[in-house]
Amino acid sequence: MTDPSVTVRMPKVWLWILRGGGGVAGFVLALLVDSLVQWLEETVGSVPGPLRVAAALPPWLAIAVMTVVGILAGSWLAERAERESLVLTIGADSVRLQQDGNDRYLPREAIAAVFLDGKFLVFLDSATRPIARGKATDLSTKEVRAAFERFGYPWRGTQDPHEDEFQPWVDGHPDVDEQQHRLSIGCFAPVPGR
Repeated sequence: MTDPSVTVRMPKVWLWILRGGGGVAGFVLALLVDSLVQWLEETVGSVPGPLRVAAALPPWLAIAVMTVVGILAGSWLAERAERESLVLTIGADSVRLQQDGNDRYLPREAIAAVFLDGKFLVFLDSATRPIARGKATDLSTKEVRAAFERFGYPWRGTQDPHEDEFQPWVDGHPDVDEQQHRLSIGCFAPVPGR
């Protein structure tokens, strides 16, 4: 029996690394704050106020305060990273994309191709028009591919399957017709006479 859906998201371990890393950074900074303040005074001539305060604290208090501040900063970064990371839920009949407060539902019959294009997960319809696109840098390519293949979605790999149909834009190139040149003028410069 297959599961009704598979969810692919940023591994939780990265969020814990951000939180713990913030605490470690705060601890290390507390140990080095006196030397850092002295170096900044000698080279720059001024020191940010929070570093002066930390240097004035007794060492045990500076370590405690800066470690807690580091954990709080790391927790804030982890919360932002989790919010901005794509959460992909793939089921037999639909795909759901959640990212940065946005939620998108795609019925299976609307999806003709799915692929990773650089850092983006792209969904195309049967006319090769993009119907959804999400930044997927925090997701495992292997897990994304396996989830789509598990439910028989048209997985096309890690490159746009229509890549060879694109032509780089070169203004004035003879392979570009007059109408396309007029469109480019509207995009990059004011249209003459307006």
